Amino acid sequence: MTARTLICRVLALALVATLPLSARAADTGRNVVERGMVPHDEYLAGADVDVNAEILGDLVAAGGRMNVDGRVASDLTAAAGRLDVRADIGDDARLAGGSITIGGRVGDQVAAAAGSIDLLPGAQVGGRTWLMAGSVHVAGRLRGPVYIHAGAVTLGGHLTGPVDVTADHLRILPGTRIDGDLRYHTPQQAQIAADADIAGNVVFNRIGDHGSRPAHPGDGLSFTGLALFVASLFLAGALLQALFPGFVAGGTADAQERPLLSLGVGALALFVTPVAIIVALVLVITIPLALAALALLPVVLLIGYLVFGFFVAEHGARLLRVEIAGHGGRRLLAFAIALLGLGLVQELPWIGGLVLLAALLIGTGAALLALGGRRPGAASNTF
Repeated sequence: MTARTLICRVLALALVATLPLSARAADTGRNVVERGMVPHDEYLAGADVDVNAEILGDLVAAGGRMNVDGRVASDLTAAAGRLDVRADIGDDARLAGGSITIGGRVGDQVAAAAGSIDLLPGAQVGGRTWLMAGSVHVAGRLRGPVYIHAGAVTLGGHLTGPVDVTADHLRILPGTRIDGDLRYHTPQQAQIAADADIAGNVVFNRIGDHGSRPAHPGDGLSFTGLALFVASLFLAGALLQALFPGFVAGGTADAQERPLLSLGVGALALFVTPVAIIVALVLVITIPLALAALALLPVVLLIGYLVFGFFVAEHGARLLRVEIAGHGGRRLLAFAIALLGLGLVQELPWIGGLVLLAALLIGTGAALLALGGRRPGAASNTF
């Protein structure tokens, strides 16, 4: 049995063990379409996922682009590069992706993390709302409490407090209604429309501008830390390249050719796996598997980051018209430069965090896709 086969079987076993016993369906492919009534939990993954169905259980899905319409009776857990949710969700919605749009009713809680999040006027959330993104726009009805951490936040619609916002910029639109307290943490006071109706107290806490430079030299970038960061990851990447060149090539190609699908698969793995581990720890029979998954997760994330580093190296070399294929020394030099660039960008406030998140999600997703087998139109990758 090859190393790749062994790892694939271990990952498959871990995934199967974390799924509910009631799960009866799973569908994967480049284009996945779900219609009609599904009387059980459903698990979907593909480059394009289109759901317009009545699902009487949970829906767990990952994809590059995803539309979810119809009705999900229980929980929705979804991750995609572009995620559009118009379905009515009976219980909780846990979402991650590049951009997220919510336009339906959610019975209980919403937890979402993305580059941008847009809650349309028709969106309704019956429980707690937790949003983290580069930009957030709310125009629906949120029962509350509401917690938002973002770069730019625009509030409209009808919110039940308490509402707590941490952002660089906060704007409250005309006609907005907040039943309860508003507490916000921003560098400057919010732009609050004169006819916005806020029933509770408004508390403003001034915080430092996330885009400002450190007040004192040395408070920001640590060159020693950056050097250790690049050196340690370079050694790990060089070892990975030497031992599994086919896997690195396959993961890099997946990140290049299927970035949205890689993002969706990586988000699903990053956000769902810790929850699955906690559930597995509760069940005595699955404790050994949970401990193994807990030990494996940091390794998977590290490999994903390294794959993203090789992807940046190849993409940069292509832009500069430098040939690195078949040149081991040039490839590793480009990889080192890519790691240095990523390390510098990650020192930037807000942008750095988003770049790190993108690196982990896309790289991990691409690595898992490479482990999973053949890319469309490409030769099989060996690990």
